Amino acid sequence: MFLNSDPDLCNLLSFQDFPDSLKEQTHLKEWHITHTKIQTITTYIALFQELRVLELSDNQITELPVEIGCLKNLKELNVSFNNLKSIPPELGNCENLEKLDLSGNLELTELPFELSNLKQVTFMDVSANKFPSIPICVLRMPNLQWLDISSNNLKDLPQDIDRLEELQTLLLQKNKLTYLPKALVNIPKLSLLVVSGDDLVRVPTAICESTTGLKFISLKDNPLETILFQDSEEITESERDREQFEKEFMKAYITDLRERGKCTKLAYTSNVSIS
Repeated sequence: MFLNSDPDLCNLLSFQDFPDSLKEQTHLKEWHITHTKIQTITTYIALFQELRVLELSDNQITELPVEIGCLKNLKELNVSFNNLKSIPPELGNCENLEKLDLSGNLELTELPFELSNLKQVTFMDVSANKFPSIPICVLRMPNLQWLDISSNNLKDLPQDIDRLEELQTLLLQKNKLTYLPKALVNIPKLSLLVVSGDDLVRVPTAICESTTGLKFISLKDNPLETILFQDSEEITESERDREQFEKEFMKAYITDLRERGKCTKLAYTSNVSIS
């Protein structure tokens, strides 16, 4: 179901709830509802047992119903850029979930341990929130390949981060990291690591001299601040708008890096120690 594909659903752009007529379409396998004023997800979502994709980005959703745990066949959940402040433990019952995007909610600080049950997740985006550390449940996702936890409040990384043996991409820019643990070198498939170099004072030599094909990118002096709007007349007015714009910029930037195989090495200053 795409929002604009059904005339009866177009009113969702101005309404704050789902129409009762939606109950008659429990055969649907995908929901794509974005840019509305919806604040809550209807509890009858539990009826949609065939649902595979739930795309609800850029709305005004304040909470997820516990009934979301009934969606046993759900593979993709995107509730980015809403107003979520917590995630229900019941989401951990969606054991077939492969892609989870919680980015841009700005107020998330933790995830329930029950999300450790999501063993099939390969893509996890929790950027633009307020996580002080990488949630324990994320470290329990053995198939995780992409982790974006940029634009949070990280001050350090867990010493057992190397338990993410399938991790290929790790985005850490716009945090408060002052050092990187040697455990990062032990992640066998890690091929792209992006950090903000402004506060770094210690970096393992093995990261800079990696012979495993690891692209180590350190964004010195936050180049996004000057690059993002250099050629654009659009000025974002809210933090959420800015984070969303920066996310799209970084996505294009990383795609370009992968296609061209280029990377920018850290420009070390006198206060950076190589260990």
